[in-house]
Amino acid sequence: MADERIPEHSWRHQHGHVYRYQLAAGWLNDRDKVYDVACGIGYGAEVIAETKKVDYLGIDKIQPSETFAPHGRFLGGVNLDEWVADEEWDVTVTFETLEHVQDPWRLAKELGKARRLVICSVPTRPTMHINEHHLHDFTVDDVLAMFPDWRLVHIEDQPQEWSHIFVFVPNGR
Repeated sequence: MADERIPEHSWRHQHGHVYRYQLAAGWLNDRDKVYDVACGIGYGAEVIAETKKVDYLGIDKIQPSETFAPHGRFLGGVNLDEWVADEEWDVTVTFETLEHVQDPWRLAKELGKARRLVICSVPTRPTMHINEHHLHDFTVDDVLAMFPDWRLVHIEDQPQEWSHIFVFVPNGR
């Protein structure tokens, strides 16, 4: 089984992936506490740091690369099927994550503990038949239903990535 991670030497060439972090940075405020859940090798910290000064924590099952340590803090060795946040934060960023966990509804509830924003991307076209790492297929409506206490303020199709990017704010804001 091949790893689906983007190698450190080629992350800048992954334009769709880099674009997601650039889009997320546009929604962030300086000093936001940002949880990047399933941060991979951690390049999102560098992309965000190019335009914003945030308190960044990257969380993943792997140990992110030391290359990105100057741009934030990282917590490796995390099982996202069991992860529970132990502190408050402002913004959840999570890209191409929910399709990989056993119970995406449980993880979505945890991601939704952010105070200000949830920014996520999820494949919205069938991918399980072509990607052995994907445990679920989703539609846009599935993703919207996973965040019932949140209001969608931005949605963007990334057809070349088979995904949509979603930006949510808490209901009532």
